[in-house]
Amino acid sequence: MSTAETTAVVAELSSHQRRMWFSEQLAPGNVGYLIQRALRLTGPLDITALRRAVARLVERHESLRTTYRQTGDGVRQVVRDSGPEVFELREPLTLPPGGERDEELRELIERARERRFDLAAGPLLRVELVPLGEQEHLLLLTIHHIAFDGWSMGVFFHELAVCYRAFADGAEPGLDPAPGFLAHLERVAARPKDPAAAEYWRRTLAGAPADSGLPLDFPPGRHSSGRAHLARFELSEPVRQRLAGLGRAHRSTAFITALALYAGMLCRCAGTEEIIVAVPSAGRAAGTEAAGLVGFLVNVVPVRVRCTAETTLDALVDETRQALLDALEHLLPFDRVVALSDVPRQAHRPALAQVGFDLHAPAAVPEFGGPTAVEWPIPPLVTRFEVELHLEHRRDRTTGQLLLSADLFEADAAETLVEELTALADRWTRAPGLALGDLDD
Repeated sequence: MSTAETTAVVAELSSHQRRMWFSEQLAPGNVGYLIQRALRLTGPLDITALRRAVARLVERHESLRTTYRQTGDGVRQVVRDSGPEVFELREPLTLPPGGERDEELRELIERARERRFDLAAGPLLRVELVPLGEQEHLLLLTIHHIAFDGWSMGVFFHELAVCYRAFADGAEPGLDPAPGFLAHLERVAARPKDPAAAEYWRRTLAGAPADSGLPLDFPPGRHSSGRAHLARFELSEPVRQRLAGLGRAHRSTAFITALALYAGMLCRCAGTEEIIVAVPSAGRAAGTEAAGLVGFLVNVVPVRVRCTAETTLDALVDETRQALLDALEHLLPFDRVVALSDVPRQAHRPALAQVGFDLHAPAAVPEFGGPTAVEWPIPPLVTRFEVELHLEHRRDRTTGQLLLSADLFEADAAETLVEELTALADRWTRAPGLALGDLDD
């Protein structure tokens, strides 16, 4: 890392940032590389305090004042000493009552999504406040993924609330100094390389399939729009209880049991005997200094799961648990894993894993102390995979969103796969000792 000028620090990109930068070059403006959250704020709002709180977060976190440029030595990230203005107070929006009101807000959010970010010029974060009434506002965040990830949102919202409450009271926020993002990247890069990790991935991915095997409705094109078909569902309470019991019996988490069921459904639908599923790894752990980092640190971890017609759900949960634990124990940047594998690349399709999976807790909402914040749901109409399943796990319910690439599948394919998944969950959890191929007998 070297000081290029008095107002900026220039540094090499991490492997994650480099992967995202190249993806942006291949498909400029692809909305699949954006993160959006919207909050409806009800009650008295101190707009000046909110503006100052946003500015303080940009000042605190290097990734929010970073741009990316091509140099003679390759792509570099440029971190400015002072942050750009990212807060926008929009014109008041008069909304009709009922469903038309929701449609107006959906269109507003869609227009914000279509405004492209310039990675070289920045900023890569927009915070828009839209007055909807005398004591009602919409707070909309739109962020490029190269600067942010899911974990970052929790840090951002927590600190935004702390700063807002302090500024609204005429005080200074009581936050510890933010950990340095570039310093963290340097420490990670300086860690000794583990030859066992490289050998693990060579061995694990040897002879792996070139793609998921799922039948496509349309051939892959030269570019992906990122657009997706969405199907929502909720697991029934009996299925939830049986999955929980299965997890206890196999010393597995809800993540593992759901991943096993998902992998089994994909193999069944594709007519294959194995599948590689991409799962996220946050890149930092709770309770560590890195937990306070805002930036793009999430890694993609490919998990190879075998599931034949003779496989039982009991055996599949055990196999998935071991495969996931082994993969997390040998973490390497995803692009490095791709390079180590002998899996043939297919033009215009995601490398190594075409299907993704995640299970998470409900998204955090900031507590501003004055106005009440409620999540305004934004349908996840974009995907970076060909098939992507997101589960949200609460104490009393589990809901899901299945996304299919609109470039590859008909609109009704998402609903069809959801029907396959929920039907399999119901039948197989009733008889986890039964082989997959015997379920219909």
